[in-house]
Amino acid sequence: MFFFQLLLGSAAAVKLEELVFNKYLLKDLATLSPHYQTYDLEAFHSLLNQFAPKMTAFHFQAMNGRVLLAVMHFNENSNRQSKISRDGKEQYSIHYPKYRKGDPIVRRIKTAPTHSKLPFVL
Repeated sequence: MFFFQLLLGSAAAVKLEELVFNKYLLKDLATLSPHYQTYDLEAFHSLLNQFAPKMTAFHFQAMNGRVLLAVMHFNENSNRQSKISRDGKEQYSIHYPKYRKGDPIVRRIKTAPTHSKLPFVL
């Protein structure tokens, strides 16, 4: 990881501040976030809580390692393919979530998650 510091008032800091606090960018981000980005964000947060539970205190290096491991695992498994049956068709399952008040929804059954990078990390 690379970290850098900008001096307050420098040309680079002023330019970065103009880009980050641009009112059009902030408005666009506010309209995008509630509709399109929450699923992946919530999925990653759930996975991060498995790798680094909030109730356990870790030193900085241990927490950093756990976060990086969670990021690698999420990136590797976030776009898994649908599970294929023996006759070549995609498999689906029916769920009855509370928010639908008993109405069924159909979900794809995904392939099992992989852990191919784990031996290299350990």
